[in-house]
Amino acid sequence: MARLMAVALTIALAGRAAGAQTCSTTVVSRDELIAAMREEQGYNLVATTNWARFQTYVFLRLARAARARDSSGRKPILIRAEDWFWNYVAVAGLNPDSAPLGTRRAHDLGQDMQLDYNPAHVLSDVRRGPQPVLAMNVRISWPPGPRVPTSYSYRDTLSVPKLKVTSQQMITYRLVDFGDMVLYDEIKGVSGRPTSGLLGALFSILGEGSLVESRMTISSDGVQVLRARSKKLFSVTAIATVQPDGRGEKGVPNGNVALATLKARLEEPLELVYKPYVCW
Repeated sequence: MARLMAVALTIALAGRAAGAQTCSTTVVSRDELIAAMREEQGYNLVATTNWARFQTYVFLRLARAARARDSSGRKPILIRAEDWFWNYVAVAGLNPDSAPLGTRRAHDLGQDMQLDYNPAHVLSDVRRGPQPVLAMNVRISWPPGPRVPTSYSYRDTLSVPKLKVTSQQMITYRLVDFGDMVLYDEIKGVSGRPTSGLLGALFSILGEGSLVESRMTISSDGVQVLRARSKKLFSVTAIATVQPDGRGEKGVPNGNVALATLKARLEEPLELVYKPYVCW
């Protein structure tokens, strides 16, 4: 469950991809960004467990709009850290000083977000599973420098259970939209573990797990169902549900047929083959 919470923090960064190059980008305007953020309604935008949901659907909305303007995806789109932070606190109705710690830290370090939705840059084959509606390469990073940290960790005391989260200087992952489900794959640069409760006691022995894959879908009444896989010495897969107010629990409630159906969807086999990163 806690590793699923770590997904919900901001899915965020590590190491330059081999063979990648720097590409020119199109910067998302503040007006377009805040309009995309305002579309996200009906759930708690401050709860840690809803961060990935918020970020993901804003990313997808912006990428769809960019693709409508330029279907070739010649230029990745870039979201500036400054624009993301100030628009987020405005939409969430927060004072900047009361924004979640992870959001403030990302802003302070200048953690920009780049979305490469060029069809020629992401997938080379779908061997098992349905054809995606949209796929993109995501990079979230802050500028390196001699006095700039290469990672940061913080304790999220708002989540249940409480979490220790570590973000590297660069987070990369593949974001794949199937219409009824979103896949985060080949995640690099973010890890976390619970520090409270039974899970906290367990992971104090196991240490931090690195998230490598997560799948998410939303029920008709706004409940998230998540399936995440993390890896340290061995692979661990878990299912969790998150209510719109941010309350999360392991598994799906007994007797809830609708959520059990969504869980089954998340567990269907997928095999995607990705292309090497191009624009970094």
